[in-house]
Amino acid sequence: MRNMTIKEAHSWASSFLRQHHIDQAPLEAEVLIRNLFQWNRSQLFLQWNQPFPIEKWEPLKQWLDQRIHHIPLQYIVGEQEFYGRPFSVNPNVLIPRPETELLLEHLIHEADQIWQDQPITVVDVGTGSGAIAITLALEKPNWHVHTVDISNAALKTAKKNAIKLEAQVTFHHGDLLNPILESKMKVDLIVSNPPYIPTKDLDDLMPEVKNNEPMLALDGGEDGLQFYRQILQQAEKVLHRPGLIAFEIGIDQSEPIVELLQQKDSKWKLQIEHIKVIPDFQGIPRIIIAKIT
Repeated sequence: MRNMTIKEAHSWASSFLRQHHIDQAPLEAEVLIRNLFQWNRSQLFLQWNQPFPIEKWEPLKQWLDQRIHHIPLQYIVGEQEFYGRPFSVNPNVLIPRPETELLLEHLIHEADQIWQDQPITVVDVGTGSGAIAITLALEKPNWHVHTVDISNAALKTAKKNAIKLEAQVTFHHGDLLNPILESKMKVDLIVSNPPYIPTKDLDDLMPEVKNNEPMLALDGGEDGLQFYRQILQQAEKVLHRPGLIAFEIGIDQSEPIVELLQQKDSKWKLQIEHIKVIPDFQGIPRIIIAKIT
């Protein structure tokens, strides 16, 4: 490559990504270059007119090649911001998304209405990168936060994030709430962003998702509701009263999941005081929070 400034290298990388139909090409080129040098935005623009080092060309081209082959940007740079904090991510875990931040905002608000500043015990089912559990532990340091995942590789990533972000979280390996049941633990709050894509719809996902993110964290069974059923089946045995159950859900799943909750209400020793269905930033029902008494 001929001698270029940082600015010119950014322009070239943007053009390359745009030619390969990558959305938000200038932003993605910026993120790649900043991560290449471990710079923030201010540092990038301070170096804007400096020469682009020759030794950085090959790593940049390798990253660009990965991106045009639909490797997610977050996996390339190994990080995704969530709730204002940097989480390490890799193909063993889902990339945390803004909708899950919304889940946490509403969950914390609902919990504060019940318990104010009292310490409570929380379990995050299917932790992945640890984004939910670690954020709750940091936002609510007097809460006792537990989390479960069936994937040892995901737990390794989550534990790494907990150490990096100095969060106090207890990790359990196992299937859904089984480790909590086996330990005879009781919790005040169950939260989960489980796999919810119906199996038949997996092939329709974007290549960045279906070819890279872990299928274990995507496939929600025949109708996408498999894990909601299982979690609700187990919840009665682990949930204190009053308690909260909070889910992130997929498109068109709010009505069937509300029905599942109402069916449980008629069979449980628990009673559901109210169920809230909350839309995401596009107005799609995305969060369900049920108060149990």
